Amino acid sequence: MLNTIIFDCDGVLLDESYEPLVRELRLCSKISPIKIEREIIKLEQRFYDSRKSAAFWSSLRRRFGPAFPAKRLVALYNKDRPLPTYFLTKRLAKRFTLVLLSNQITDRADYLRKKERFAHFQYVFFSNEIGLAKPHARAFRFVLSQLRKRADECLFIDDDGNNVSCGSKVGISCHPVQGIRGTRRETCISEYRSFG
Repeated sequence: MLNTIIFDCDGVLLDESYEPLVRELRLCSKISPIKIEREIIKLEQRFYDSRKSAAFWSSLRRRFGPAFPAKRLVALYNKDRPLPTYFLTKRLAKRFTLVLLSNQITDRADYLRKKERFAHFQYVFFSNEIGLAKPHARAFRFVLSQLRKRADECLFIDDDGNNVSCGSKVGISCHPVQGIRGTRRETCISEYRSFG
């Protein structure tokens, strides 16, 4: 019986816009915004299971402009806003065990913990803290073992098809979310009506 919902963070619960950071990096670079964003994403993937972010920022500054103070880049990187689904989790918390499983670099995970955005979640797993990143099956198995739950008791919601596919292979029911960032509140509510 379903009693646990595992959510991804960026793109599902929070807007993951890289726009403020990309705008700043373009000041010293003639590279297109799309290429800058792709480069940021590639770098993130290299450092998701690392306990420190210094190498991430140093690589980014080396690539796009050493003049930028790391603190400024971190502040731009951490700009976000809750999506409608985030507000729905507050209702879901009354009926389900809520879990966050998110690939993050350390500075972003620290920011999210400090803001206490997920205080109503019973468990929060950041890749940099557990040393395991999605879409690897070990990340899902680790979470299941920590929760002491069977895969068939859980639902996993993510906007990345690779993560959804991996979660399914582990035996977790998965719900892919696409284009949630641009959707209106009514659409999100209807999509999650069956849970809440």
